[in-house]
Amino acid sequence: MKTFDMDRLRDVILGLSEGGTRTVSNALLFQTCGRTDEPGKRRLLRQLQTMVNKGELVRVGRGELRYDPQAAAARHGELYQKIWRAVRAKAPGFSAPDLALITGAGASHLCKYLRFLEDEGLVRRHGKSGNTLLYAATGKARERRETPYPPLGINDPWETERNSACALVRLLMERDPADQKAKVVQHCKTILGRFETRTDNRTTKEATC
Repeated sequence: MKTFDMDRLRDVILGLSEGGTRTVSNALLFQTCGRTDEPGKRRLLRQLQTMVNKGELVRVGRGELRYDPQAAAARHGELYQKIWRAVRAKAPGFSAPDLALITGAGASHLCKYLRFLEDEGLVRRHGKSGNTLLYAATGKARERRETPYPPLGINDPWETERNSACALVRLLMERDPADQKAKVVQHCKTILGRFETRTDNRTTKEATC
């Protein structure tokens, strides 16, 4: 089974912990990430231990973890510096996967940061390779040496749906869903509201960064 990259795993933990306000258990993460076999569980536990070693996760009991947003923010600061140096150094026509190879950053984190840089006029789109967007640093980026940091809680266009999905999983796994009918229905409506939209009765496949 494919291993979650660290940024995707972080998104799952953020959603399940409601931004770090609730603890999450190994068992809940196994179920949410689809890790039901022993090799898959061991891989996930190694990723969780990496986050513990970096201070992003704190063990609060046997198999119970708490997410520390402040420690995560400090780590991201160092990562933004690496990504920014790579963006300024790369020739026009680089992609998020290209930056991932250089910086070690996860795909979802890179896509969010590239959207931020594009909004700031620091990168522009430079065509596509298949279904992958290509980028180029702008003149404004070439003139700027200091790292641009996005606002805390960098925008994720799927954040609402991800949070609803995580909350739904938690309701289904930890409680009797019949006792939480209204919340279950509301989260389902939030998710369906995004995916039921169609253009000319067709699903449009967008390019990805």
